[in-house]
Amino acid sequence: MCEWEGGLFWKLYPIEFFASFSMWARTRYNEIMQVQEGRPYVVKQITSNEEYAQSTQSGRVMVEFYANWCPDCKRIEPYFEEWESKYAGDFSIVRANRDELPELGEKLEILGIPTFIAYENGQEVARLFSRDAKSKEQVEAFLDEAYKK
Repeated sequence: MCEWEGGLFWKLYPIEFFASFSMWARTRYNEIMQVQEGRPYVVKQITSNEEYAQSTQSGRVMVEFYANWCPDCKRIEPYFEEWESKYAGDFSIVRANRDELPELGEKLEILGIPTFIAYENGQEVARLFSRDAKSKEQVEAFLDEAYKK
């Protein structure tokens, strides 16, 4: 009989080890799936009109309107974590799904996505329309200049 068959394996690797590893793996899997589904876990998601108003009323806030089906949104999505850390001292970044907040999108005249709106103390100071937000470079150029006016 092999040592492994006699229970040595379970003495070396108790079931608690596998349970904790399983929990870690499940958490990591959920984080990865959120990113792939268009919901990065780093950048705050706006889920209501009230939350939008509260998030933009004070300080400097950059809002991106997106949709899960939008190819341009998916193209720039991997850069949000980088942008959030790069601009952390200048402004915060939040995201709002245009399809989940249609009244807000209509009120703000979000006609194309992605659209970025820069707010300072509740006032819109700059806007990047979808036709100009197709690449990382275009968005970064806007983020660099949005609050310099």
